Amino acid sequence: MLCAQADRAVRAERFALKLMRDPRVEVRQAAAKLLTGLMHCRALPDEAKTLKALTRSCRSKELVERHCGVLGLCGYLSSRPYSLGPRLGDVLAELARHTSAPDPIPATIRTALADFRRTHQDDWSKHREQLTEEELDLLADLTSPPSYCA
Repeated sequence: MLCAQADRAVRAERFALKLMRDPRVEVRQAAAKLLTGLMHCRALPDEAKTLKALTRSCRSKELVERHCGVLGLCGYLSSRPYSLGPRLGDVLAELARHTSAPDPIPATIRTALADFRRTHQDDWSKHREQLTEEELDLLADLTSPPSYCA
């Protein structure tokens, strides 16, 4: 019902984005699940606009605002558990910029990427063909454990 009516989806999106700026991490994470669900059922009337706003949030100096953006972009990854979204490369590139950010941002990214790998591994040979070499390298860098050898 929510996905069928654009005005309800827009209100739900605004509500989720507002709560994704809450001072409490748990509230932000729960709200991000709502946004992920809206993306999953393709309910957002202008997903590109939402992703652009989330990317802007990622670049904020304020930690809560930045975490809001990262949660939203991670939600984009999670919203397509068995396919690749058209903006995957842009989302991965933006997330890569924040792997060294203060907590809880790196943990959010690691969790989302681990889920992405898990949900896409069965059809990885098919998905692999849809990605550019640059996107594959970026994904490998993001999902590989850090090396502490010098």
